Formats: sequence, C-alpha cells, structure tokens
Amino acid sequence: MTQPPKADAITAATGIPWTDWCALLDEGAGPSLPHDRIATRACDYIIAHAAGMPASTNPEWWGQSVAVAYEQQIGRRVPGQSSSGDFHVGASKTYPGDLDATLEAWLDLVGDRDSFDGVPVEGEARVSSTQKWRYWRINLADGSRVSVDIGRKATEKSTIGINHTRLDSAESMGHWRGVWRGILAGLS
Repeated sequence: MTQPPKADAITAATGIPWTDWCALLDEGAGPSLPHDRIATRACDYIIAHAAGMPASTNPEWWGQSVAVAYEQQIGRRVPGQSSSGDFHVGASKTYPGDLDATLEAWLDLVGDRDSFDGVPVEGEARVSSTQKWRYWRINLADGSRVSVDIGRKATEKSTIGINHTRLDSAESMGHWRGVWRGILAGLS
C-alpha cells in the first residue's frame, strides 16, 4: 500500500514511526474499528507515551491525524475524504489587516455574489464572530458548504481559511481548490 501523505508529519510530531502506528492499530483490530475508536486509541497511545514526544504535541489532534492516515493506508478513504465519505478542500491566505478589516475585505469581495463557479448560493450568508475569530458561512445548491474562518496571525495580519465540505467526488477537490485560490487572489 502507498504511505498516506501525512505519515512523515505524524512520525515527526509523535516520535513514532508510521510503520509502528500501522502495526499497533492492526494488532488492535484497527481495520474493523470505526473512525472515532481508531482516533481514541491513537490519542490514548500518544498520551501514554508523551514523555518521549515534543511538548507541543496535541494528543487529540494527532490522534485524529493518525486515524485519518491509517484509514487511507488500509484503503478505507482517500486523501481529502471525510469519515462520512464526502470530500473537502481548503485554501488559505495571509491578509494584512486585523480580524475586522479582513472580514470586511472578504465581504467586499464576495458579499453580493449569488453563486460560486456557477453553483447558486442557497439562503443567506451567515456571519459571526468571537473574540479570536470571524466566520462567514454559506450553503451551495449542490449540497456543499463553505466556511471561511479568519484568525489572528500576527500584529495587523490575519489568516483567512476557506473550507469547502460535502463535495461529491475526489475529482471536484482540485477544481474547487483552484476556484477558491482564484477568489483569494482577488483579496488585496
């Protein structure tokens, strides 16, 4: 089988070689376990062996990463596919502005659009905020969803991340990645 794309990153973050992760999960009936059980098992293993891992290791996050990569390894899913079978794609950009300025620039760029790449927007865009984040959400008529998350990157800089979920195929991922990168390129 082909090694999953994140295997090297998982090894670097956890200090556990990818082949050891596969052996551990294979021994514990991994191929027959649902995603959440694989992730819990990986997280528990990371916590139990945390003494040898970098202090920055987040066991829950890396447990999820191990589960996704393992499912790719055993052929249960392909890169970009969620545990429910649909696909998602993301794109991001650093913007020279604080959270509110970045949200305003995004709204100026896309606020009056009624479709994206010919797919109509269904309903109204939803905008919300917290102290640390700004959010913009829409549903598209094809059943997919788009979320834009704006977070602080540095003083007077923000990161704008687009996550497009519920895509119907792996082939659509490359197409939509290009669409969102093109839109982000217009953010200046």
